[in-house]
Amino acid sequence: MSHQKERMFCEEGLTRAFCLKGDLMQGLARVTVREINNKKVEFPLQWFTWYTGKPKPWIFTDCEGIFVNAYNLFFEQTNAKKKEILEKGLHSYLQVSEEKPIFIDSGGFQCLRRGIQPDLKRILEFQLASKADLIAVVDFPFSPKASMQEKLLKMEQTLRSIEFYAKFSSEYRLPTVIVPVVHAHEEKLLEKMVSAIALLEKKYDVDFPVYALGSMVYMVSATITASFARYYRLIDLVLAAKKLLPDKIIHVFGVGSPNVMYLLMYLGVDSIETFGWAGHGIHYSTYIAGEGTKALADRKRSLDSEFEWEKYACQCVVCTGRCPVLNGKCAAYEEKCIAIPLTAEIKEKYEKWKATCDTVAHKEWVEELREKVLYAKGGWTPRACHNACVYSSEMKLAKNALKKGEFELFIESSLSNALFRKARVIDYAKKRIQEMGLY
Repeated sequence: MSHQKERMFCEEGLTRAFCLKGDLMQGLARVTVREINNKKVEFPLQWFTWYTGKPKPWIFTDCEGIFVNAYNLFFEQTNAKKKEILEKGLHSYLQVSEEKPIFIDSGGFQCLRRGIQPDLKRILEFQLASKADLIAVVDFPFSPKASMQEKLLKMEQTLRSIEFYAKFSSEYRLPTVIVPVVHAHEEKLLEKMVSAIALLEKKYDVDFPVYALGSMVYMVSATITASFARYYRLIDLVLAAKKLLPDKIIHVFGVGSPNVMYLLMYLGVDSIETFGWAGHGIHYSTYIAGEGTKALADRKRSLDSEFEWEKYACQCVVCTGRCPVLNGKCAAYEEKCIAIPLTAEIKEKYEKWKATCDTVAHKEWVEELREKVLYAKGGWTPRACHNACVYSSEMKLAKNALKKGEFELFIESSLSNALFRKARVIDYAKKRIQEMGLY
């Protein structure tokens, strides 16, 4: 089947048009409206992870939800800031509409990484006082390479934490949604965790409408797992969770770049959180609609990278100087690249690269690019804001396609990750969905 695809930007954001033929399947993707803390919330939902000191994407995008970390807000802030958060609540403190949900993580991972034993009572009290709509339990993640003994120990610690939260929820009957976190890299451990949590729900007469899958970043990291296998394992585990929890909202931590977001939605994941919009910006990368993440500079690439920046023109609010966060500073200069700071290392590589240019025109273009880079303003912030705009627009496109019954065609024409295509992840997902009887 041949597909014709057109991309355009408009005032409302990115839109994409298709010429469509044939029968279309949605995978397990679905649009649902659930009540969360007395609010009507539409899923699938994309959460933008925010840390203090970072741009606030809800100011300049159609950000659907905000994800914050209790460690960042509790341990890394002054007493005056903490007092302000607790007095105002997160919606007022962050100047977020009350209709927009806020999800607060426990910060358990950050505590453990810094050698701090999480205090369940103090963390829960802070989470509740912040007036967030969803709060994640303190969890104890582990690597796929951990020994079975370590995995079982961390699972037991997480279950004790879930029980602490369940008991509190049972006693006070608050509308705030408690989110248990499941860490497992194999189906047997996943089933063990889900069964244990179900017993806690029954014991304390509570219902956890949202379940979160943790430790997924370990699974999709190219530095840890073999190329194709990591996506196949992700698919298998998410589908196993869907089979065990057919009526629950499934949230996945930390792997919410657009490419992975499409795949997770196809697998029936309802809730996806991402810090990639800022993380990629900090590390000299930017997300290009329809192309994926492109490195602007790193230790292995030249200033230009493989992407043809001279042909790229972005009309998002950041690149056209209309972003209120940046006060008119643009991320893109004319039709060229997202601005990057000219560090000494990049400057040295630029000079070596320039010496290898074959044509006068190429040298002139490189010199022009250097000038734009040299006088770029805003550091990594414009890149991060640009990424947030594109992430938000991509989610809007995906949901529109889902509502029209065109989601499978949408993702097949949108997956820019070459590895996804080589691994045929959607074909594998279809096969596993059918084998597991989930259609």
